[in-house]
Amino acid sequence: MHFALLKKLADRYELPQISMGMSSDFDTAISFGATHIRVGSAFFGERPPRT
Repeated sequence: MHFALLKKLADRYELPQISMGMSSDFDTAISFGATHIRVGSAFFGERPPRT
């Protein structure tokens, strides 16, 4: 999974923050160590399709 790879890279390069995950998968991202998540659609709803 991508979250595991991102966490491994953050640890390797001693990054203090990891931004990963969105409204649909934030719980998984947090379990892999995310310090920032993007939850816009959880608050504002889905975006209308582009035309």
